[in-house]
Amino acid sequence: MKTLIVYYSYTGHAKARAEALAAAESADIAEIKDVQRPGKLKAYSVGCFTAMRGKAWPIRPLNADLAAHDRLILLSPTWAGSPPPTLHALLAQLPKGKAVSVKMVSASGKSGCKERVEAAVKARGCTLESFEDYKNQHSEGAIKSMNTIEAIHTRYSCRAFTDKMPPNEDLQTIAEAAVAAPSGMNRQLWRVVVVKNQQLLADLESEGMKNLAMLPDKSLVERIQSRGGKLYYNTPCMIVVPIGKVEPSGAELFDCGIVAENIALAATSLGIDNLICGLAAFSFAGERGEGFKRRLSFPEGYEIGIAVLLGYAENPGGKPHEPDLSKITMIE
Repeated sequence: MKTLIVYYSYTGHAKARAEALAAAESADIAEIKDVQRPGKLKAYSVGCFTAMRGKAWPIRPLNADLAAHDRLILLSPTWAGSPPPTLHALLAQLPKGKAVSVKMVSASGKSGCKERVEAAVKARGCTLESFEDYKNQHSEGAIKSMNTIEAIHTRYSCRAFTDKMPPNEDLQTIAEAAVAAPSGMNRQLWRVVVVKNQQLLADLESEGMKNLAMLPDKSLVERIQSRGGKLYYNTPCMIVVPIGKVEPSGAELFDCGIVAENIALAATSLGIDNLICGLAAFSFAGERGEGFKRRLSFPEGYEIGIAVLLGYAENPGGKPHEPDLSKITMIE
């Protein structure tokens, strides 16, 4: 059986994996090349949007004959959790009747794009023999992460966590990203509290749900019940962000939101699922609120700002909302 490995690589990581695989399989190898290689800004902005929409852009003719091989192995990175435009272009060229294996490389090791790839393969009259996700083991410096634009476009709100605890090294990296957040007039009137204590999390959960249930309008608690009945979705860990008051009142909330975004994007870049949880305020709304502030080492005068839940999805592969590009206005 004659095998051909066809790969696309933007940074070189997928290329290294493809070459190793070709040697192990004694297979032929061919590279998918852009007609016009995009710069990083275009690749991680326009390219990500194009990939998410399942669209292709022009590629050069392959230096191998797809039809002359019995088995095809396609290897590519993901862009914004999707096959890149170059892979979409290659999929559209598959000869009918081929057995196709697909291997996707991503920072998290969970691309979540199997269904889209399988649909594209079947549309060409081919069979998806196998689909595998690989975690990109390459890293620059001490932090192993996807690039910022990819993290922005792949992050989603996880509402069902396993009990697996993220590594302490990653939690420290995320906490350091939080305190690197900018703030108005460099006030930095926030703290970053990493909560791993399961009893404390359980107490916050029960108090928050109790206070939510006391609201006259039951729609909020009913919504949570429909999603599993847990305010914190069984998260094994969360970061609580207490904030100090400033004048004019409310300005501190802008700073709090920036911290939360830093936490969420840093977590996503490390393959850690997350949820920004404004409803954490309900855990502090009742008679136990002051006690929770002490247990969480809130500075004097600080109140709950927000919490970010961290962990690993019970059902991996969640998707972010579809960006509405009509909301963008450019004024020359």
